[in-house]
Amino acid sequence: WFVATERRRRAEGIRPLAVEAWAELALPVAGVPFGLYGRADRIDLLPDGGLAVIDYKTGTPPSWKELRAGLAPQLSLEGALAAAGAFEKVKPGRVDHLVYYRLSGGRIAGEERILAEGDTSDLCAQALEGLRRRVAAFRNPATPYLSRLRPKFANRPGDYDHLARVAEWSAGGEEGEE
Repeated sequence: WFVATERRRRAEGIRPLAVEAWAELALPVAGVPFGLYGRADRIDLLPDGGLAVIDYKTGTPPSWKELRAGLAPQLSLEGALAAAGAFEKVKPGRVDHLVYYRLSGGRIAGEERILAEGDTSDLCAQALEGLRRRVAAFRNPATPYLSRLRPKFANRPGDYDHLARVAEWSAGGEEGEE
């Protein structure tokens, strides 16, 4: 699947530009410096000079709705970094594709999912603004640090569940308790 996809993309004039590319962007929030750092799995150059930001997933990639709602901002933030020229060896440019490659190795070995095609500048700018709002909110000492922010993902373990004592406060009791 991967080789066939690469052959098709290259026949269309799409060329890999950067792989595992590192980016840094100074993002002032309310006059206070904040650094946005990231690594893109891949950035391609499209035939018309636009950029495609690609992220590889082994599980199910986020949907367009999740991306648009800001629930899965990774790819759009990477797009904002690419547009700003924050990636090493990648000139600032117009980001025209935000793409997930789902690589499963199963019966269906892979899937190319273009979540945004065309001018993605508004979507990427919204992701940056969402990040600014989030950082500004957490600079306020009155903002609580919740271990589970979104009910949709409540059944998934959170990174801070142990600090929030989720197992202790849930109906199941302590982890490992019989």
